[in-house]
Amino acid sequence: MIYFLFILLSTIALFFVFLEILSKINGDCKIILLKKNFKFISDPPSLNLEITISNQGKQQAIVVDGFARIVPEGDKFKKVKISTLLKSKVLPVREDGYFEAFILKAKEELPLEISISLDSSQELSLLISEASIIEVEIFIKYYGRSLIKNHRQVFSIDIPTNLQKVLPATPNKNKRVIPIKTPLIRPGTNLIDIIRKYAMPFTEPQDIVVIAETAVAISQGRCYYVDEIKPGYWAVKLCHFFSPQSSLSSPYSLHLAIREVGLLRIILAIFIGGCGKIFKRAGDFYRVAGRAVATIDDLTGTLPPYDKYVVLGPYKSKQVVNKIKNTLGVDVAIVDANDIGKVDILATTSPRIKEFVEDLKTNPQGNANEQTPILILKNLIAKEDL
Repeated sequence: MIYFLFILLSTIALFFVFLEILSKINGDCKIILLKKNFKFISDPPSLNLEITISNQGKQQAIVVDGFARIVPEGDKFKKVKISTLLKSKVLPVREDGYFEAFILKAKEELPLEISISLDSSQELSLLISEASIIEVEIFIKYYGRSLIKNHRQVFSIDIPTNLQKVLPATPNKNKRVIPIKTPLIRPGTNLIDIIRKYAMPFTEPQDIVVIAETAVAISQGRCYYVDEIKPGYWAVKLCHFFSPQSSLSSPYSLHLAIREVGLLRIILAIFIGGCGKIFKRAGDFYRVAGRAVATIDDLTGTLPPYDKYVVLGPYKSKQVVNKIKNTLGVDVAIVDANDIGKVDILATTSPRIKEFVEDLKTNPQGNANEQTPILILKNLIAKEDL
């Protein structure tokens, strides 16, 4: 009997091994998108982006659905009527925007076109003002031998120089705190160029330039689209220890926290934080976990399109502020200010400016829809102290 059970279990195990080997040998489909061409049409105003959908896998893909949208460039997009149409030159065209499913064989490519039409040339001007690029986000849903996959890709469109416009707003120099409106800070944005262009014309030697920590982190590429984060077992289970108001109550942000400082440190911080609550002591978790965890923003924590991203804290903040000061000659601080009167100073170019920056209790900084992630604190340091 035991011998029979051994043979049976061995056969079942070998069968599962065979299935795994077979699936590995056969492979699956793999969809990627390739940008080919971009053109601007003035009448009627539209932006057309030609791309190629490519199946680089070993199996055919069933492309179920697809759509495109503009990645927002601030609050003004709420007033712009944009319609996007994702279509193929070789498939039946439906002007109602419906995306018909189709088969894409292994190693096959198919051209697609994204047409972004606007109601008027005025709206087109609004769309491209303040921006040197426009980003188009494309979603493709497909499956092959495996379950349905959702592929997302973002393409940048360079706007011709003759179509770009300078930001119209002129800050009031008489104010003590001046919010500086900027273009959308994206991964790879050069913050020194942004400060030089938009803040330095209104900055005097005794002023302080304050930058939102989220803007610094995004410029460093420390932001992760939620669909591209794959939380592990511990992130899914440990997130239940945090209140719903905490960013770490999400398995996605907690997964990145574990990746930043390690699982053992997070578990230790949870234990010590729990003990602290027994004695009505707050903040022990973050004292143990560290600033890298405390500065993580979960979804909705910043402006679109990064409201769909988990944003980590900035990397090497002290080096960032020192580089800005050495280049532009102005004192700089990176802060995390919120609407409940808390200001966390991550780095400054000089200890003596901390007391001035800590006065930002009302959070005039707008790294959300206001799109003013930079502040100028006017005349706060006496000239004779410089």
